[in-house]
Amino acid sequence: MTTFCDACDNVHSDTRKDAPWRWRCVKAPVVEQGYRFVSQDYAPAPPYHKCDHVNGNGECEMFTPRREGKKDKAA
Repeated sequence: MTTFCDACDNVHSDTRKDAPWRWRCVKAPVVEQGYRFVSQDYAPAPPYHKCDHVNGNGECEMFTPRREGKKDKAA
């Protein structure tokens, strides 16, 4: 089964409003040590790997179907 990040619940909510190539996966935290020699001031925000890195082949093992938001009962 091919997995798509737009259908996954693990996309960080703050990044979902950005372009898809900026989305970050909450199931893939960045280990701070990986960036310590790149720049003293750099810390990814939020501190998760980008979804396109995690789901590069369309077969993400961390995929969780996106939950539906609460429906407005007045509608």
